[in-house]
Amino acid sequence: MVTCSHCGDEIQPGAVYCDNCGVPVHSEQGQSYRIPYLSRLWFLLGLFAGLILLGLGLLISLFAADMGMAGNQAFGYAMVVIGIILLVISAMMFGRMKA
Repeated sequence: MVTCSHCGDEIQPGAVYCDNCGVPVHSEQGQSYRIPYLSRLWFLLGLFAGLILLGLGLLISLFAADMGMAGNQAFGYAMVVIGIILLVISAMMFGRMKA
C-alpha cells in the first residue's frame, strides 16, 4: 500500500489526492508537488509586512522622544512586536512549503 509523503496516511490505489490531508499523490513519472500560488503570496506578504512594521516601529520607538512625540513611543514598540509576530508566522509558513 502506498503512503502519503505529507501525512503518512495510506492512499487508496488510483487516488489523485490524499483523503486525509488533500496533498496531490506523486506518480512514479516524476511529477512534483507544486507549491500553491496563495501560499507563496501569503508568505511574501507576511515577510514584507513584518519587515516594514519592524523597521518603522524601531524608528518610531527610538526617535519619538527626540522629535517631541513621547506618547508615540509605545506605538512604536507595538509595531515592533507586531512585526516580529508577522515574521515568525512567515517563517512557519516557509517551513510548511515544499518545493
